[in-house]
Amino acid sequence: MSVLNSAATEPTNTAILELLQKLSEDQTKHFTDLRKELSETRRAVVAVEEKLADVLTRITSAEARLDMLEDTEDQRRNSPPALASEVEMLNAKLVEYKDRDRRVNLRIYGFPEHSEEKDALSFLRTALPDILQTDFPGGLDLGCAHRSLAPIRPGVPPRPFVVRFLRFQQKEHMRNIAREIGDVRWKTHKISFYQDFSKATQDRRRSFLECKRLLHSAKISFGIGYPAVLSFTAPGGTKHRFDDPKKAMQCIELYKLTSVITDSGLCLSKLIIYPSPPLKYTELLWAVPTRALRWRFNSSLLRDETYKSQFETNLRELLVFNKGYLATGDSYRTIVFSYRVGHATVAVIVKEVAGAIWTALVEETMPVPQSEDWRAIAAEFQEIWNFPNCVGAIDGKHVVIQALANSGALYFNYKSTHSLVLLAVVDAQYLFRVVDVGGFGRSSNGGSLRNSAFGESLRDGSLQLPPDTVIPGAERLGLLAHVFVGG
Repeated sequence: MSVLNSAATEPTNTAILELLQKLSEDQTKHFTDLRKELSETRRAVVAVEEKLADVLTRITSAEARLDMLEDTEDQRRNSPPALASEVEMLNAKLVEYKDRDRRVNLRIYGFPEHSEEKDALSFLRTALPDILQTDFPGGLDLGCAHRSLAPIRPGVPPRPFVVRFLRFQQKEHMRNIAREIGDVRWKTHKISFYQDFSKATQDRRRSFLECKRLLHSAKISFGIGYPAVLSFTAPGGTKHRFDDPKKAMQCIELYKLTSVITDSGLCLSKLIIYPSPPLKYTELLWAVPTRALRWRFNSSLLRDETYKSQFETNLRELLVFNKGYLATGDSYRTIVFSYRVGHATVAVIVKEVAGAIWTALVEETMPVPQSEDWRAIAAEFQEIWNFPNCVGAIDGKHVVIQALANSGALYFNYKSTHSLVLLAVVDAQYLFRVVDVGGFGRSSNGGSLRNSAFGESLRDGSLQLPPDTVIPGAERLGLLAHVFVGG
C-alpha cells in the first residue's frame, strides 16, 4: 500500500515543480517587460521635463518682455503730448526732406499713354523743346523720367510723367516758358506742367480748396506758395499768409460781410455770395467782423438821431465795444478802462449799435419762417430725429440780472433771483428760427410763451403752419396737427 502511495505522489511533485518553474519563467518575463516599459516611461518623463524647462524659459522671457512693454506703455501714457509732438515734428521733417528732394522734379500731364514707346527719357528730351518752341543750350539735363505708378484704367486720363532735372534753374525756366505760352499742346493734346510734391503735401494743398473757392467767389486774388501756403490780399490791402486751412477759413470769414448804407437806411450785404443756412446764435454774435467793414453814409441816415451817436465814434471802436460786450461778456467797466471812454458813452453805443446790427441782419439771418420753411423743418425732424409733424423745439432760459430800480417783483423768479427770459425755437439742426428776449422772470414757461409775440402768432393762427397731415404708420389716427416739442 505504501509503495502505491509513493508512486502516486512522485508524479504530483514533478508536476508542481514544473508549474513552479513555469511560473518563475513567466514572472521573470513579466518583470523584464515591466523594466523595459519603466525605462521607456523614464525616457518620456525626461523628455517632458526638458520640454517643461523650455516652456518655463519661454514664459520667463515673455514675462520680461511684458514687463518691458508695460514700462514703455506707462512712459508713453505719462508723456503723450511730448511723444505726439515729437512724432509730429519728425513727420514734418520727413515730409520736408521729401519735398526738398522733389524740388527738381516736374509732373507733366497730357501725353497719351504709350506715346513714349519704350524710352520715356529720349522721348521727352525731343518732345519738350519742340512743344515749348525753345532751344535749351546743351540739351535738357534730365536725370530720369517715368510714368506715375498708378495702374492704367480705361476712361481715366493718362498718367503723368515724373521728370527729374539735373539743374533746378532749367526746371524753373521750363515752367516759366510754359506759363508764358499758356496753351501748350502736343498733337492736339493739352500739356500741363506742375511741381512734384509728396502725397502729404498734396493733401495739404488740397485742404485749401474751400478757401480758394470762397476767395474766387469774392474775386479776391490768391495764390498757393511752396510747399502749401495760401496767400491773399484782403479788401483794404491787408496781406495774409496761412499754412493752416482752418486759420485761413477763420480769417476769410472775417471778410464775409460788408456794410453798405443805402438810401433806405442801414443794411448788410454779403461780400462773398453763396447760399448759407441761418446763423446760430453764437455765429450771429460774431457775424459782423471788426475789420474790412465799409461804412458809407448818406445824409438821411446821418440826420437820424437813432444812428447819429454811433457814427461820431471811430467805427473800429464801435464794433470792438459790441463784440467785446456781446461775445466775451466783458462788463462796461472793462470796456471803459480798455478804451478810455466814458461809461455813459459805452452804454449808449452798445445799445444803439446792437439794435442797428439786429435791424440790419434779422431779415437776412433770421427771417420769419413761411409755410414752405415750416414744411422743410418738419421734413428735417422726420429725417434726422424720426419725429413726424414736428416744426420746432421750444424752450426758455432765465438770464440772471441785477434787480432793476422800481421793478418790484416783475423779474423775481422761482429760483429767488432776478432774471429776463430768453425764449427760443430751434429746428432739427439746432439753428434758431424764433427768439424772444425780455420776458419777465416771474412768468412761468406758459406765461412767457403766452405773452411773447410768437405765442400771440401761434394763438391767432398767423404763423402759416402747414396743414394737418397723416403720420406714416398711423393712418388710422387721421389728420394730425403739426407740433412744437418743449423741454
